[in-house]
Amino acid sequence: MKKSVFILFSTILVILTGCINDLASESVKEEKKTDYFNLVIESDKNIYRQDEDIQISSYLEYFGENDLMLDPKPTITIVVRNYKDGEIVEKIDFDPIEETIKEGEKFSKTIDNINLEMGKYDAFVQVTPFSVGSDQFNLSTAPIILEVR
Repeated sequence: MKKSVFILFSTILVILTGCINDLASESVKEEKKTDYFNLVIESDKNIYRQDEDIQISSYLEYFGENDLMLDPKPTITIVVRNYKDGEIVEKIDFDPIEETIKEGEKFSKTIDNINLEMGKYDAFVQVTPFSVGSDQFNLSTAPIILEVR
């Protein structure tokens, strides 16, 4: 009887440990959609170890039908902040984009060499204001939350 209880308890402990580890590796994603654009930021995990490089991917996708002239040419930036005090700890610009954007075109940036101290952080992507004809755009995603333990 004691052996059965021990085996049952051990099995439950292993299952719970597996569930906790699965929670730690959930991917996180935020996006901002407009009539023409989809702006996305995502990370493969929301909880990292202190010695682990953090990977963040982001893209701006145009899904309209005609080529568009962007005026002025926007800059796309990934920003990582300390969650507690809002201090910017990383700011990474995308490669410069063209003034004309074509249907289905996607501008993307992946960073995988960020190493942060223990703590909680948020990350978002923002695009400097630009115009397309008479339409004005000022795009930014809601932040994703990352934690380093």
